[in-house]
Amino acid sequence: MKETLTISQELEDAAERSAKVLLDFDRLPNNPDRNLIKNKLLEQLKRDGLITLVVFSCLDWLPEKLASNKPEEFIGETVRELDLFVPRINKLKQIREKLLQSGVTSKLVIILGDTDLEDYFNLILEQNNIKLDKKLLRQREESYVSSFITRSQERLLSPIEVITWSEIQTLYADTITNIPETMIMQEAEAMKESYLRGRNYTNLEFNIPEQVFFDCAKRKITLYAKQGNAISDFGGGILLQTEMPWLLRTQMLKLSGADVSAIYPWIRQEEINDL
Repeated sequence: MKETLTISQELEDAAERSAKVLLDFDRLPNNPDRNLIKNKLLEQLKRDGLITLVVFSCLDWLPEKLASNKPEEFIGETVRELDLFVPRINKLKQIREKLLQSGVTSKLVIILGDTDLEDYFNLILEQNNIKLDKKLLRQREESYVSSFITRSQERLLSPIEVITWSEIQTLYADTITNIPETMIMQEAEAMKESYLRGRNYTNLEFNIPEQVFFDCAKRKITLYAKQGNAISDFGGGILLQTEMPWLLRTQMLKLSGADVSAIYPWIRQEEINDL
């Protein structure tokens, strides 16, 4: 009995230490998930003997290429130093090194979203008569995934696992019956900010009716809700959120009831006052 109590206390202490490490990196004031983190970590430690952190990334999009005579090139073939993920690597390493220093081993699962084009962005392209060669596009996607896996394994601490969404998407059916209207409007506005006013899309002069934005937003929210369930399955739902709008993205992931808790290590100082 005494040995059991000792092991139990050791796990409690490890969960406490690892929670402190993660929350020290959390930059979201009044994070609504803050008080849930320790218990999730304790569950992971009891079950697996380590903690699993999940992070999302995506293919590298080069939107200016959509206006060229080879629009398929808007999917990058190799990982660039200034793509969306590589600048996150140093902090990912810092987090896991701090966990290791606290006596806790971590595993990192990266879910690479490689179906955004077919799941929702095609609506925008079709509206603007941009047609892509599917075979060439798939070749470029596969090349990028291969480059991403190699780069991640070279630059991040083991253990690490990279999973493409296309590999596992059939495991997650649509379970949403109603999407809150406010969420659709928020996501539609975020898309407008990106596709109409974002610096990477300014040369395209997209023509996008309001209804297309709403349809696109609904599809994207449905996709994220399924991905939220995947986060729950991989290690118990501790997410390092990489995507803005910060809280909206996490709310989308939780929409189908997924047991997800997030921290926000990459919020910039100038953003904090607007949260």
